[in-house]
Amino acid sequence: MKTRFYISAILLIAIAYSILLSQSPYDSLKYNYPYKDGISFEKYKERRLKLSKYMSARAIGIIFSSSFYSPIGNFYQPNLINSNMFYLTGMPDQKSVLLIIPGDYEYNGVKCNDLIFLENQSSKNTMWYGRKVNLYDAEGIYGFKKALYLQKLESIFDELLILRDTLYIAEFPLITTEGIVQGELSDVKIDFISKLKQKNPRLIVKNGITGLKLMRESKDEDEIRLIKKAIDITVQSFKKVINSAKTGVTEYQMKALMEYTFNKLGADGTGYPSIVTSGKNSVFLHQTINRDTTKDGDLVIMDCGARYEGYTADVTRTFPINGKFTKEQKKIYNIVLEAADSAISVCYKDNSYLNPHVKATSVIQRGLMELGIISNPNDFINYFSHGTSHFIGLDVHDAGTSIILKAGNVLTIEPGIYIPEGSNCDPKWWNICVRIEDNVLITDGEPLVLTKDLPREAGDIENMVGDE
Repeated sequence: MKTRFYISAILLIAIAYSILLSQSPYDSLKYNYPYKDGISFEKYKERRLKLSKYMSARAIGIIFSSSFYSPIGNFYQPNLINSNMFYLTGMPDQKSVLLIIPGDYEYNGVKCNDLIFLENQSSKNTMWYGRKVNLYDAEGIYGFKKALYLQKLESIFDELLILRDTLYIAEFPLITTEGIVQGELSDVKIDFISKLKQKNPRLIVKNGITGLKLMRESKDEDEIRLIKKAIDITVQSFKKVINSAKTGVTEYQMKALMEYTFNKLGADGTGYPSIVTSGKNSVFLHQTINRDTTKDGDLVIMDCGARYEGYTADVTRTFPINGKFTKEQKKIYNIVLEAADSAISVCYKDNSYLNPHVKATSVIQRGLMELGIISNPNDFINYFSHGTSHFIGLDVHDAGTSIILKAGNVLTIEPGIYIPEGSNCDPKWWNICVRIEDNVLITDGEPLVLTKDLPREAGDIENMVGDE
């Protein structure tokens, strides 16, 4: 009898000891929201409510976080923010699913127009990746009326779809590069939709939420403030790099200085991979392998943007590494500058989104014809093969309808001319490549060039090079 008692006591002590050991100090750490200069959680709540009103009472919207389909074991990428999820919640890095629920949905006595589902993070995950949002944080800090763990998603989703006929899927997040190459992204999407259809044969599934694009394309005051901050950091960083540039510096050294200055000035990082090309490399629009050394006479194209509290800038300048444009380089540069100015001149609300591209194209056609580089106006496409504008915001190519310009749109103006070696023109033009990119805010009046503090005129650019 005593022996059994002692054994039971020892087992109880062992169990109690194991429980104590299982409690990690990481479990008691408080959540620290990283964006101190950001947008109020009340505004995120207003956005979710507004989005629900774009849908009928018999619809439902679903938004996945960027890490939702990331395989276990892969490192998280803190700078990979799912922009739709962030726009609606302010949550920067969390495995989660957001449901937008029009009408009066009630969960355990709580009426809500949205539900957030979160991963229940272990202390081991906290140790590796930092403290993420839990249910109390989602309700107490982020302002959700109800937050649940992901294990509850399927049952609640099934319950909701019984009385609803349409599902809007904002987007399926990217997973891994390998997964995309192998078609895993499509497989996940098809599998998800097919399972829903099996349970709900009459369910209408729609890709994208038009209301979300409309909301995101016109920026509010807080968004404009954050974009301006990202642009200000970017402008200061460009000045630093161009001021220190000289023949013999490498592309990667200029890139390193640019990104170091971003971080020094308070950026989260880059809004996209920095593009720094020189000489012959400049014919490649988005080359990110920056290993060459600059030579006397090279033009350098730098296309870079800082990201600040989720929002990104997107700026390009072209400069001669030796501080002096050749006669031919300056002629091409001035055509591109005129094209940019012409495009900006039509950046008014209610104008067509395509007007800036039409104006820039017209200037480049005329300029190339006058220089004898082309003899047919349609041949401009050989030297200017991309669009002039795209929206910027949470994404460098941000959401929008691209139809009519509206007050609050922030877009790029980025014409360019690229003349590769071997082009069907006089060799004196070969390897001259120029792109000038500014960020423009559409207002109720005149367009506002947010990058105006970064010089653009050829003479001002020359004066900047090596001026440190």
